[in-house]
Amino acid sequence: MNKRLLPVFLRVIFAVLLLILSQTLAGILVLVIHLQEFLSVLTAYSQIDAKLLELLMSRQTEMLLISYAIVIIALFIAAKVKKQSFPAYVGLHRKAPFALIVLGLLTGAAAAVWSTIAIGLVPWPAQWMETYEAESSVLQTSMPLLDVLAVVVFGPIIEELLFRGLIYDAFASVLPAGLAVLFQGVLFGSVHGTTIWMIYAALVGCLIGYVRKRTGSLWPCIAMHMAYNGSSYPISWFFDRYGEDGTTVVIAFVASALLLILFVYGINFRTQPTDPPKA
Repeated sequence: MNKRLLPVFLRVIFAVLLLILSQTLAGILVLVIHLQEFLSVLTAYSQIDAKLLELLMSRQTEMLLISYAIVIIALFIAAKVKKQSFPAYVGLHRKAPFALIVLGLLTGAAAAVWSTIAIGLVPWPAQWMETYEAESSVLQTSMPLLDVLAVVVFGPIIEELLFRGLIYDAFASVLPAGLAVLFQGVLFGSVHGTTIWMIYAALVGCLIGYVRKRTGSLWPCIAMHMAYNGSSYPISWFFDRYGEDGTTVVIAFVASALLLILFVYGINFRTQPTDPPKA
């Protein structure tokens, strides 16, 4: 393998495996923590798989928070090994004006509304939609505070450090920035469980990657990701109340699309394309 490509390959593999292995280890820790609960509902060996899955699904956000803690610890260790500060290693040292962070928040919220309605308009295969709805429901547990921390706060931070931080920088050191945006977005989509999640996560990942390319900073990306995930709560309220009103939904769809274009234009207007990081 080309000596210039090897560090890129290793950095990308490290980031992806870190995310996957941390979730596996978190699942094991959740099982250990709730072993007594698991054994109390287990009445036959034939039920082990089903009951284990049921336990993990009911503790999904708890598992995610544990996995994020593992990722942070691993990144601190990696930064220490590389003899870099943690912010420099993950890309947090690149600051951004407050206006760009606000534009990131607004872009994320508009993208969330538009994509949520778009998902509902696409005639997905019934099985895909059932799986998507089932997977989405496990992120709303009986512990709403943990749900918000996992989905709105720590999830976006960790995923941005890995995908728009380590992985984007690695790709952009050897590829044109546009291809780096595309590749990290596709990779971002691939680690999301269901087919529908993979598709729209890849598109959203490319959009956030474009913001990373334009601003040169992770801070607007983190803000955008938090707003995107956090918007799921008011969007759920909106659909519960107005979901049957076709006119209102169409207006929301068009308005969010126009706002999304406006906010992305605002980011473009206030920035210049940044040079890719040096290998």
